[in-house]
Amino acid sequence: RLALMQADQRLSVWDLAARRLAFEVNEAHQFAFLEHGDRLLTSRGESVDVRDARSGRCIERVSGHDHEVTSAGPGGRSGLPVTIAGQGLYFWHRPQVDRVLPAATQAPMTVSFSAAGDTVITASGQSVQVYDADSGSRISSIPAPAPITALAVAPDDKQIAIGTADGDVLLRTLQGTPGSPAKLSGGGAIAAVAFGASSQYLAWAAQSAPHATRVVLRDLGTNEDVVSQQIPGDVVAIAVDGRRVAVGLDQPPGYHRHITTSSGEVVGSMVVQPVDSSAARTDAATSMHTPSAPSGE
Repeated sequence: RLALMQADQRLSVWDLAARRLAFEVNEAHQFAFLEHGDRLLTSRGESVDVRDARSGRCIERVSGHDHEVTSAGPGGRSGLPVTIAGQGLYFWHRPQVDRVLPAATQAPMTVSFSAAGDTVITASGQSVQVYDADSGSRISSIPAPAPITALAVAPDDKQIAIGTADGDVLLRTLQGTPGSPAKLSGGGAIAAVAFGASSQYLAWAAQSAPHATRVVLRDLGTNEDVVSQQIPGDVVAIAVDGRRVAVGLDQPPGYHRHITTSSGEVVGSMVVQPVDSSAARTDAATSMHTPSAPSGE
């Protein structure tokens, strides 16, 4: 399945294997896939619908948020959905939704769970808050010298990576002490950060110029770059696959063949382009095809 959010807030879900439009949801302000892609969460205002990801059928509607829902996703050991609304973080304990974490001074920008599922990490403004996922009690508060723009948790839970608007990537433990190394220079505002399957590898995307991004994959053990390359476009997501980096690009300049729909402007669609240390493999990345589901690549 591929979900595309359009300018009129219609969510189009495509079946790429069958190369067809599976269904559309009107007025879906936020969305997230759950349970291995079998369920789809869509939000509108203060309520969230749980849908069958194959048919779009609404299975359950959950309300109880104090404000409009601004983010949704799975989390924790239970896999229960978690939503952000206003300044609160809400855990779903069906048939109700409970805000188990205290309201922050600013609305959370992002939320992550530790690999063990027992810790919740949120970022807002210039601080990271670490909470016990069961009790909601705060474990630590980690300040940042500039507004936080990205956050990633290492797979061994030993440290987190904090990207800032000033172009720094900070490594900290969940208790707030400096990691090793404590600070990495991104060369521009950090758009995304991600650890690999091993905590040894950390990738980040830095806005080096308008519509140009430097993508770096750093071996933290040797403090050497495995990948360091500037690519056209604005990176909105990043993932690490061994010694390669996959980036999601938002409307990269000169890259006209992307998945579109028969009507309406596509907003938030991504072209996924692998980047790695081999120039040949990097060049080949731009020719990777997705099924010609609506039209294009």
